[in-house]
Amino acid sequence: MKIIKGLAVLFVTLSLGSCFDPPEFPIVPQIDYEDVVFKQGNGTDSLILTLSFKDGDGDLGVDAAAPEFNNAPYNNLTFFQTDASDKTKLIPVNTVQQTVEHINKQGQRVTANLHLLQFENLSAGQLVFPRTRKQPGYSYLPAYSCESYEWFRSAGYAIREDQKAVLDKTAMVDTLFTRLNGVKVATHYVIRDTLYFQVNKNHYNIDIDFMVKEPSNPEADEDGFIVYNWRKNWCQQDLDGRFPILTDKEGPLEGQLRYAMPTFGFKSIFTIKTLKLRVKIRDRALNESNTILTKEFTL
Repeated sequence: MKIIKGLAVLFVTLSLGSCFDPPEFPIVPQIDYEDVVFKQGNGTDSLILTLSFKDGDGDLGVDAAAPEFNNAPYNNLTFFQTDASDKTKLIPVNTVQQTVEHINKQGQRVTANLHLLQFENLSAGQLVFPRTRKQPGYSYLPAYSCESYEWFRSAGYAIREDQKAVLDKTAMVDTLFTRLNGVKVATHYVIRDTLYFQVNKNHYNIDIDFMVKEPSNPEADEDGFIVYNWRKNWCQQDLDGRFPILTDKEGPLEGQLRYAMPTFGFKSIFTIKTLKLRVKIRDRALNESNTILTKEFTL
């Protein structure tokens, strides 16, 4: 089962101007539920959420391709480094997106967009892999699962060559080279291995909890719903996403967002189960809106 997420932004109204008094909204975004619709297609179905919003300073949306919205505090994943001085804690490691020039296998000079891991103290310890759990003092780390560990085949997470001390002896990497005075020298190691990670919620600006009614489940809330765990059940990223910058002007902003979640598998998974969505958005200052619940629905 694969989820493909998309976002459409409709009916955006900018409330600015000198000919009238613009409305006053709080700088923390406010949202209201409008509608949720399930549409069947030829091979791909879509669950479409519509919500209305108001925001006092209009700082809604990000440019997903821009490095500044992929670096801290907007980086997608947080990795971890051991702390040799205190094995009971781990050191968070964030990333910075950067374009790196290197020599490919054909000898051509090319560029690669990498997410470079940023270490405050290289000598503190090594990156946390699933095998770290077998080391003395680290048995508290979670057992291997796709909830907590990610195998990076082609995501472009890398370290500089001078940071290789954070890798253990069995770490799998691709080495990027360049030429210095005609001599081929290593510059970066692209990780091709499994790392312990946590998703950074601030990477996204719309959070979607997919909730399923299971009253007999001991983890159900007072209304009988549990949050469906996509990563645990399918090794699949959840439904959180990013919507684009809505305006380049500062000031009150209101309108509607329509968030479409195309999928190949919703109906086969949930059949006649009762569902609802729990939703909030955040602005570029990381202010979180109120949380809304959709109506209960089935597919």
